[in-house]
Amino acid sequence: MVVAALAIAITGSIATAAHAEPSTSELTKKIDKASDQLEDVVESYNKMNLSLKQTKAEEKKLAASLGPAKAALEAAGAQMDTIAQSAYMTGNVGTMNVLLEGSDNLMDRMSFLEQISRSRSR
Repeated sequence: MVVAALAIAITGSIATAAHAEPSTSELTKKIDKASDQLEDVVESYNKMNLSLKQTKAEEKKLAASLGPAKAALEAAGAQMDTIAQSAYMTGNVGTMNVLLEGSDNLMDRMSFLEQISRSRSR
């Protein structure tokens, strides 16, 4: 047992002593490799940052155009309320049923709404 412990102690000390310090050229290679990797990361970061700025600019443009679209939607909703009230008051609810339940497709209903809109604007 003492021999085994002595053998392990000698082997362990030899193994650590055999571990050599890296040479200057090896360190330079590692530094160059790490530098290349860092450069790739920085380039990726810059591209993502530019993309983020472009996306934020597009978001601002869309937000600005959303205001008029909301206003147009509210105006159209108000016009629909007026048309619905008029149809109810005059007893012409059949027209509203066509709008609400309508025919099979949306295009027919949209065409009908356009005709009503044209007749109201005259």
